[in-house]
Amino acid sequence: MSDDNLIELNDIILYNGNEEEFKNYNKDLKQPLKSKKGLNILTIYSNKNPKNKIYTGNLINGKYHGRGILYNDSGKIIYNGYFNQGNYEGYGKEYDSNNCLIYEGFFNNNNYNGKGNLYKNGIKIYEGNFLNGYYHGIGIEYLSNGNRKRKLVYKEGKFESNCYGILYDENNKEEYKGLLNNGWPKEGKSLIIYGESDYILYRGDFSNYKYNGNGILYFKIEKKILFEGIFKDDNYVNGILYYNDGSKNYEGNFLNNLYNGEGILYFKGENKVLFNGIFKDGKYVNGTLYFNDGYKQYEGDFFNNNYNGKGTLFYKGNNEKYYVGAFNIGEFKYGILYTPKGEIIYKGEFLNNMPKEGKNIKLYKLDGYLQYEGDFFDFKYHGYGKLYLDSNKLLYEGAFENGIFQGFGRLYEDDDNLEHYLYYEGNFFQNNIYGKGIKYYVNGLKKIEGTFKSINSYEGKYYNPKGKEIYNGKIINEIPMDFNNIILYNDLGLKVYDGNIYNGGYTKKNKIKRKRRTGVIFLSYGYPGKSSLIGRLSGKEFTYNTLATCGYDIYQYKYQYNNNDYILELYDTADCRRRSCLDNLISPKFKIIIYLFDLSEDDDINEEFINKIKKARYYNKNIIYLVGNKLDITDKNIEKYRKQAKKLIDKGKINKYFELSTKSYEGIDFFLKILKIDSAIIFDYDIKDPLNDNFKMNIEENYNLSKYFNF
Repeated sequence: MSDDNLIELNDIILYNGNEEEFKNYNKDLKQPLKSKKGLNILTIYSNKNPKNKIYTGNLINGKYHGRGILYNDSGKIIYNGYFNQGNYEGYGKEYDSNNCLIYEGFFNNNNYNGKGNLYKNGIKIYEGNFLNGYYHGIGIEYLSNGNRKRKLVYKEGKFESNCYGILYDENNKEEYKGLLNNGWPKEGKSLIIYGESDYILYRGDFSNYKYNGNGILYFKIEKKILFEGIFKDDNYVNGILYYNDGSKNYEGNFLNNLYNGEGILYFKGENKVLFNGIFKDGKYVNGTLYFNDGYKQYEGDFFNNNYNGKGTLFYKGNNEKYYVGAFNIGEFKYGILYTPKGEIIYKGEFLNNMPKEGKNIKLYKLDGYLQYEGDFFDFKYHGYGKLYLDSNKLLYEGAFENGIFQGFGRLYEDDDNLEHYLYYEGNFFQNNIYGKGIKYYVNGLKKIEGTFKSINSYEGKYYNPKGKEIYNGKIINEIPMDFNNIILYNDLGLKVYDGNIYNGGYTKKNKIKRKRRTGVIFLSYGYPGKSSLIGRLSGKEFTYNTLATCGYDIYQYKYQYNNNDYILELYDTADCRRRSCLDNLISPKFKIIIYLFDLSEDDDINEEFINKIKKARYYNKNIIYLVGNKLDITDKNIEKYRKQAKKLIDKGKINKYFELSTKSYEGIDFFLKILKIDSAIIFDYDIKDPLNDNFKMNIEENYNLSKYFNF
């Protein structure tokens, strides 16, 4: 190619070639290129890369016209056929960027129009008529293996209703020939219906253009069974519903595709029974609910999946009776409470799962550990009693009044290694340390002795871990107000500071980091995934196979903020529908309360439950988070829940609202970031008087980041 043949025009280069060169690129066309009068045969090259062709063929008035070949920037053919004033018109072939055939047939104004064949990855998937780019008229769809899928009439890309057609089986043989409505046969036995791709959507019987009789319905694309059984008018009647991992979801009767009548519901991935009994409209009516270890959880009547009516609640892991009697929306109403050994503890009325009255009553958790032993009056802890955490660890022993710590008592704690020890003994007022008392080191020796205004503000004596008095005066957050050359210790007896103190603050000299702990309790009214969320916060992978929590499970998360060491103590609790958990909120150690709910449920946010939380924490200062889980599987309820959350914030019933997904991890990092900041601020805040109604926490409000809503 000589320079004399190059004509530069704007951003393209025209080459005056000959007809023979052009013919070499037109071997796959049905007709060889022939010059016509008034048409110039040219090859157009890219100005950016003169070696790459843009077009070879006829031009008229500066536009592609007649026979031609169009190339992409890489020099690969994207169209080979006829043009009309720059548009695809007439017979041609279209290719993708990898030079794989997409379509061959007739075009009109750049659209597939008339007879043609459509390809995917170079394999024919349709042969027939087109109109404006859509299947239109008679056509045949093909599988990727070349077998025919169906032959029928289309209208603008959709199946024509009430038309004649043919369906083919897996061996490319006609299995049905007759009337079709939107691709569905009028009637037949053991027919195969394919989805949009190669996958089988349905295999079974038809009647009146619907699934009727025995059949198998498949998940789209995944080629796994969704339902196997009997259909009536496209709805499930009786059979087995599967999870997308292949494990059983439900086996039994249906009505309008909802569980209805006798049936068995399974845990995902395990084929272990979750519920066996009677359903109505997809919800439990009467039957047996199981833990995922195979032991019974509850047996009896239900309403809206809550224990309701007559029933028996069981201890976890042994099928021993826990409670037998009447239930009202998940709570005990009137019945008998048992020990793990089957001995009767109490018989009578209950409110919020609390006995009405009695002396020395032992209340157990479902795992068999003690929750409380002592006196009751008017459905509350009242008199002398002991309140426990997990594994029979004491939280508090002493005087109760109307369900709260009031009078002399002892408060127990876990150290950084979760070793249990007596933390404080002395006077309490409205759930708070208040009055004369003693705080202890882990080794059992006195740490502080004096008069307390709160858990962090007092006046008295400060001792070292060997029992020697080193200070007498006002103390805030375990820091004396003014003192020179003093050594301060944490509860383990380790040094946290060595130096001078002025006005209750450390000087820069010899400051030693200390760990600060904040209790965070997770509550729910149902199963929204508390254990999964805590697992995610602890860095674990998501799993469906979480055990039901009984009583408390405690986890620690350690982090640094503003050059200080902090510990989040995360308390996982049992479902509050199954066992009242609000009495656990008595402990002043819980500063952040997280109420988790399921975003995929259609119910409203349980404001009544939030009111109970607020009431239980009336005398304690804390933050309440409302957290919606399962963001990955829902969007229909989002706006509704956001409006409800805003109202709760405006009413002062919650402090913050989050949305996240423990499965996809969306929103988890941000949630943890805010949790750590709030925890540090709460710990460092100086609570000078628990009775101060003007108490306000200096919580950062303006994060303006996704999934945290500062309305």
